[in-house]
Amino acid sequence: MLKQIPRPVLIFLSNALIAFIIWKALYLFWLQPIQKPDRFLVKNIAAQTCRVLNFFLSGHPYSAISATVLFRDGDYTQLVWVGKVFYNGNSVLSIHPFCDGLELMVLYLGFIICFPSSLKRKVWFSILGVISIYGINVLRCIGLVIIVNNSDLRKWFDFAHHYLFVIVVYGLIFLLWIWFVNSSLRHQSRLSKPLPDEIA
Repeated sequence: MLKQIPRPVLIFLSNALIAFIIWKALYLFWLQPIQKPDRFLVKNIAAQTCRVLNFFLSGHPYSAISATVLFRDGDYTQLVWVGKVFYNGNSVLSIHPFCDGLELMVLYLGFIICFPSSLKRKVWFSILGVISIYGINVLRCIGLVIIVNNSDLRKWFDFAHHYLFVIVVYGLIFLLWIWFVNSSLRHQSRLSKPLPDEIA
């Protein structure tokens, strides 16, 4: 069955699998215990969420802090850093490491790195993708805060959190991938065209 898969596709999938295994080992055994990237992300996403909301409101009613909380999932417990958004002193949203977009950034970057393209194009799309994923995550949190603060919309919180915004975020990543692939293929096509002197 593997013989039927084109060699470039097989190389891409192999590289992607190796990159995924390396990332998971790096995250589980080093980054997750010290919570460095997660702590930075949850803190900044909460802060930017409040900054944008306060820009449109007088009195700056929104504030953000980062703190450790005890996370429980069945028999599993762990202290994790979360970013918390407050409205007039009341907590309205907690941003956990599982929702900070780090895994999505790595997933996106893994695809960009493993796909054959020029270094310049990979760097440009990597920067664009990470900024876009971070930005859409801030907008997601703003939307969730608005839903929580609106009694008529509050019943849609779980749907928006678990389905609507997930579709939006993954849709953005998919569109960026398509843009990157099409851009790379067009560039490769131009390079493969024969020069006028070579046509006889």
